[in-house]
Amino acid sequence: MLGLYQPVELFEDKYHNHPVIGNLISRQQGLRVYQAATAFEAITWGNYRATN
Repeated sequence: MLGLYQPVELFEDKYHNHPVIGNLISRQQGLRVYQAATAFEAITWGNYRATN
């Protein structure tokens, strides 16, 4: 939910030289995006994981 398990370093390493977002990434290193699922998303994701 807090984005603590996001592989931020991998993303930054891959895209730090990108012509459009590279500058933004270098200024915001380590930033994690807040993640929150709706009840519907939680139910459907739980059902998907249970069947696979």
